Amino acid sequence: MKRKNRADQPILFKIIMFFSGIILGLLIIGITIQGLSVKTDSMLPSIKNGDFVIINKLNVPAKGEIAAIKSPIEEDKVILSRIVASEFDTVEIKNKNIFVNGKKSDPPSGLKKSEKMLPMKFSYRDNMPPVKLGAKEFFAVSDNFDRSYDSRTFGKISEKMILGKIIYIHRR
Repeated sequence: MKRKNRADQPILFKIIMFFSGIILGLLIIGITIQGLSVKTDSMLPSIKNGDFVIINKLNVPAKGEIAAIKSPIEEDKVILSRIVASEFDTVEIKNKNIFVNGKKSDPPSGLKKSEKMLPMKFSYRDNMPPVKLGAKEFFAVSDNFDRSYDSRTFGKISEKMILGKIIYIHRR
């Protein structure tokens, strides 16, 4: 049997290490980030139907940041909404204004709201009684306030429902 030349071993080792690094890098990327094509206008004007977003799956979004959330109703559907309240906060909506712990929350720039108000007995879209959040619970509202499916409809969300925070938006 012919023995390999010692000079060939470092090259073979470098090739193996190179491809191992690429495989490990792809594995880490697959675990930490996810791409998603947006199929809704619920986050207008921040994110439009047809945009592409990248989600950081390791970070839970802070107040004001946009989260990717597992739909509590439709399996395999992802909802994009802005976190407006987090653990142990109390959130309330009065005439389309969001109050967190009794203080009016500043809306994101460009938030879309119509002048039409729905009474609380019909919907919590525009007026909602106070909701106290517990540990690892969040309240999320979409930027397209009047035309979105968010915590005003399905209630508070647990940290387990949050896929991650939006870290990049590619406009179409």
